[in-house]
Amino acid sequence: MKNKAIRYDDEFKARALDKLRNGVSVYKLSQQLRISPLTLKRWQQAQAATFAVPIELNRTADKPEIEALHRQILRLEEEKRVLKVALNVLLKGQ
Repeated sequence: MKNKAIRYDDEFKARALDKLRNGVSVYKLSQQLRISPLTLKRWQQAQAATFAVPIELNRTADKPEIEALHRQILRLEEEKRVLKVALNVLLKGQ
């Protein structure tokens, strides 16, 4: 016997997603509604993809912040490299 998938109407999905946005956990809501947490996660992902807004990377207002973040990334990568070297030195001394 095949297990037929249950179809939920858009209003039901919208109310469930609204509850999730208002802080109800996926697990708790799935128990309340007696549906799979995976179903709720899929609905969230589908909604996020629907409302995704493309990012404009050429905005001049963002350039200083982007440059600062690039400098921070470079600094952190250098710190990571130094820590790896230090770890190797310490492990060889054991």
